Amino acid sequence: GQVHAFEPLPQNRHRLRAIINRNGCTNITIHDCALSACSSTAVLHAHGSSLMWTLAPERGMSEGIAVRCCTLDEVAQSTSPPDLIKIDAEGAEVDVLHGGLQLLSTARPALIVEFCDDTLLAAGRALLPSYAFQPLTARHWLL
Repeated sequence: GQVHAFEPLPQNRHRLRAIINRNGCTNITIHDCALSACSSTAVLHAHGSSLMWTLAPERGMSEGIAVRCCTLDEVAQSTSPPDLIKIDAEGAEVDVLHGGLQLLSTARPALIVEFCDDTLLAAGRALLPSYAFQPLTARHWLL
């Protein structure tokens, strides 16, 4: 299989690349963009943990860095349709889903999504009424 990882934060991307190389993985492509609802440039807001930087301004600090954003639908144009998509975007999960509506309606991959709060979960349910939502943990859902 093939894995596509999206990591806009350079320090995380560097660590990810080192782990991939150390383990000899050859089936992983790292994309240096954030997934979002549309192609653009956006602020990736800082957080105390490099693992929790976010495009959602209310979930991060006011400072951050400009990053390139792309959509799942754009990525899907140049790759085979995925069987599974895992989304953990620190509060921007619904935007990621918005950017993949064409892919999600045609290929219907399974999804594992971390919804940070009940409002985002409700928005995800409204956006994807044809998907069944099954809880995996308090914030992680299998669709």
